[in-house]
Amino acid sequence: MEDVKQARFLIEQIGEGRSVGEIIYSAYEALAKLYPHKGDAKKQWTERRLRAWWNGETDVVRFWQMMELYEAARAVSDEEERINKARKEHAEFIEKTATISALVEQRKADFDCR
Repeated sequence: MEDVKQARFLIEQIGEGRSVGEIIYSAYEALAKLYPHKGDAKKQWTERRLRAWWNGETDVVRFWQMMELYEAARAVSDEEERINKARKEHAEFIEKTATISALVEQRKADFDCR
C-alpha cells in the first residue's frame, strides 16, 4: 500500500489543477506524452489507472510504472525551475531596461535644456 501512496504523491506532483479530475487528467496527458508505449497496449497510461491509485482501488504499482511516474515528476519539477529562473531573469531585464530608459530620458531632457 505504500507504493500506492507514493504513486498518488507523484501523480499530484505531475498533475496541475484545482480538482482531483484536473490533476489526474493533466498527469495522464503528461505521462502519455512522455511515455506513449504505442506498441504495447498493456503499458499505455490511462486516466483509469491513475484514478485507481488515487482512490486506493488497487494496491499494485509495477516497477516500470513507478519509474515513469518518478521521471515525469522530476521533468515537471525541472521545467518549473526553468520557468521560474526565466521569469526572474526577465524581471531583472525589465528593471535594467527601465533604468536605462530613465537615464536616456534624463540625458535627453538635459541636452534639450541647453
